[in-house]
Amino acid sequence: MWVCDDQHAFLDDPHTIPCFALAGQVAAAVFLEIEDVDAAVAWYKKLFGASNDPPFERGGATWVFVHIGAVQITVTDREFTDMELGRYQGYDHFALTSDDFDQTLAEIEEHGVEIWMGPVALENGSRIVFINGPDNVKIELMEQD
Repeated sequence: MWVCDDQHAFLDDPHTIPCFALAGQVAAAVFLEIEDVDAAVAWYKKLFGASNDPPFERGGATWVFVHIGAVQITVTDREFTDMELGRYQGYDHFALTSDDFDQTLAEIEEHGVEIWMGPVALENGSRIVFINGPDNVKIELMEQD
């Protein structure tokens, strides 16, 4: 059900929707600093049907590679500085597309996932919603055309 869109676009372009890609490139991984690695891995598995590699230790921290389709999310509990959920300069969120957006919304509600913003209808007719993931990681879910 979840795929990463390999087009590079911006929300103000009514013909495409964003994910992470440069011309000819597709994102290989997203790295997230998480307080509780086990809880984060379980959350991605429950909500997105993700799979994961076995945990390993590096530099005094636990690391796990989580896979949602072709996207790898690396979660680790390295030391970090807290940030509040909001819009800020720098890395803001990652995005996934859904081939059944209404079912996605129902599953978000069923699992009690906090909606940060939306759902919102874009100019091209597709819809997006931003959810709050583990440790305030913003995740954009986009309706696939």
